[in-house]
Amino acid sequence: MKNVIKNIALLLILIASLFISSCKKKESATTNAAAKGTLYFNINTFINSTGVAAGQIAMDAAHRHFKLNIAQFYISGIVLNNSNGASFACSGVYLLKTIANQMFFVDSVTAGNFTSISFNVGIDSVTNTKVPTAFISTSVLYTQNPSMFFSVPGQGYMFMNVQGIADTMSADTVTTIDTAHVNYPFTFELGADTAIRTIKMLAQPITITAGTANYFNIIADYGKLFQGIDFNSFSITTGIVTPWTNPAICSQINANIPNMFR
Repeated sequence: MKNVIKNIALLLILIASLFISSCKKKESATTNAAAKGTLYFNINTFINSTGVAAGQIAMDAAHRHFKLNIAQFYISGIVLNNSNGASFACSGVYLLKTIANQMFFVDSVTAGNFTSISFNVGIDSVTNTKVPTAFISTSVLYTQNPSMFFSVPGQGYMFMNVQGIADTMSADTVTTIDTAHVNYPFTFELGADTAIRTIKMLAQPITITAGTANYFNIIADYGKLFQGIDFNSFSITTGIVTPWTNPAICSQINANIPNMFR
């Protein structure tokens, strides 16, 4: 009888130990599956092969000379595509890239190997119906200076606001920059729901390591943005180019947006 009791006790201990071991394995597996690292975007402002600061004259691939005084745009809809076919969406994340600001915290992302990243330049149609004061003051969707919201009611947010000065003299399309000829101001304010563009960074895989900061480098090339744009094609006296004042030029620039990132 004692042996029977002893055997039952040993069996109960064995069952309990197996149960505890199983729980620990499940807990460990859950912890590993949920392990995350932080993702940052490092976005640099370029004109062709030159990284530029505000007011710095540079030359694009067509030997056109211009400078950017303001160059900013919204990023949203960020998605990381995993090598196993899954994806990680950074929900509710909005970034405002300016010339001065380069490094952006994006999100805490599940660890893994990602083959590509995609994002939108612009904001979704639902958010675009709101006004800046609907957001907290620390949000990039709140009132900005320079403004990123059209002044006419119902037109919504500017997805991109680019202002600068260009050299429009055809004789100056050479490698030497004549700063005296960089004197033709331009302002492009792009927006409207149909203007949102999806950027797919297919050639830049990234591994997110748990517990560490992970950086994804992006170049925004305004030489590519203005490819095929004739700065003389709009009158200097008409001022700001918007989808409502010059839809043709805005449509052309919008079509160039996916090509400006690398």
